[in-house]
Amino acid sequence: MTFTNAPVSRLLVLGLVSASIGASMLDVKHYFYIAIDTHLFKYRQLWRLLAYQLCYTNSTEVLFAAMSLYNLRVVERMWGSRKYAVGFTTCRNLFFFSFLFFFFFFKATNTQTRVTN
Repeated sequence: MTFTNAPVSRLLVLGLVSASIGASMLDVKHYFYIAIDTHLFKYRQLWRLLAYQLCYTNSTEVLFAAMSLYNLRVVERMWGSRKYAVGFTTCRNLFFFSFLFFFFFFKATNTQTRVTN
């Protein structure tokens, strides 16, 4: 039950935990939070799209993300480190951009208020 032969998973877990602890210690957690309406549409802070993916802002998110990455070490051992790293980043980016696409699509089509009698 270690990170033997799983260097990418070890790097991801250590980076995740250390970034979250560092953000808490330096009191900069508010930079890693994203509210799409306010930050992206109103103030055009597009840099938050990259910053919010770097760390989690509370201990529960860090715990479950670290446990998920720890359990994915088996997949890394089966696939190999390079293929796992490419697959992990591809899946994460695909999920992120599909979420943004659906949010922008439904935000643009459902902006009118409906009055019911």
